Amino acid sequence: MQTIPPEFEKILLELLKEGNKFKEHELMQELVKSGFEQFSPSLDTLKLFQTHFLLFHFLYRLQQKWLNEKSGFLEIHTLEIKLNSFQKTSEQTLPAGKDSLREYYLNLDNLTETTQDDVNQLLDNFWNTFEQWLSPENIVEDLNTMELSIDDFNHHNLQQQRRTLLQKYHPDKGGCSERFNNIQQASKRLENHLSHQK
Repeated sequence: MQTIPPEFEKILLELLKEGNKFKEHELMQELVKSGFEQFSPSLDTLKLFQTHFLLFHFLYRLQQKWLNEKSGFLEIHTLEIKLNSFQKTSEQTLPAGKDSLREYYLNLDNLTETTQDDVNQLLDNFWNTFEQWLSPENIVEDLNTMELSIDDFNHHNLQQQRRTLLQKYHPDKGGCSERFNNIQQASKRLENHLSHQK
């Protein structure tokens, strides 16, 4: 079992005091600043998964430890990590019964046995879910923003139209900043859609 460095627990308690909360990447940035280089971001997807897994492994172990010590209840989610005081924690927020995510991260075999192919499959599953979320209505709306028809919808035309519209609506050239931002967001969503089509 991985040993949790005492300094890690001390720094984490300091960061989470007084109800402070962090997104996962924000917490990793703070830990790197405190000398924990193993939480540095990586462009390698397998290394990124391993970094994420190690952080959550430590968090889930500390969750149980702090609960036993009545130090508080550590809420763990990629979008919000925070420590609730034990006195203010209701029974509804305490873990009850089987927690499959907790069990996953506490099992170090899931860290050592996960391959690059496994991580790629996880990413594919994510993008398949994303595809379902991006409904035909949203695609039509984004195409309208980009002033493209469905017949003209391809990588080349999207990139060309993006350059044209961003130049046209750039705030520094007297354009509308809201329209400029909408074009950026719509083009990103449409690019993702094209990139992950089967």
